[in-house]
Amino acid sequence: MAVRGGRRPRRRAGRGGRVRGNLERQRAERQPVQAVVLQDAKAHVAGRGAGSVPVQVSVRWTGPGGAQHTAQTLVKPGTTAGAKITVWTDTQNRLTTRPLSSSAAMLQATATGALAAACAVSAVLVSVWAVRWHLDSRRLRQWDKEWEQVDTRWRGKTV
Repeated sequence: MAVRGGRRPRRRAGRGGRVRGNLERQRAERQPVQAVVLQDAKAHVAGRGAGSVPVQVSVRWTGPGGAQHTAQTLVKPGTTAGAKITVWTDTQNRLTTRPLSSSAAMLQATATGALAAACAVSAVLVSVWAVRWHLDSRRLRQWDKEWEQVDTRWRGKTV
């Protein structure tokens, strides 16, 4: 294979390659840490299904350098103060979400692709509608001019 300019041709990463790259980056940047809940998590909303709504509480964890960190996170109602939970932190020891699973990432990529395709199709359909509207308007104006000419020739005559 001939290579121009001493550069190898880049292989384009497909959808799977980009998804895997994002997953690997998330897994490298995020790590699980044991945190201690600082207050009881009581359900604030009364009513049907209120026991399943997560409650925001303060948690504390120790970072890799031994520094203590405190932040707010969501836990299940009924979690007591002093309970240990797993939270996810980024490279600056800020709370973040857990990395996406492989299946969730593929679902997200597929949904994004489907949405992009729908937007592209919508843009084409709107463009076709606009062109048709313009052509129909022009055609109606031409018919109007032609009927005016016919009407002036027929004026005063009965058929």
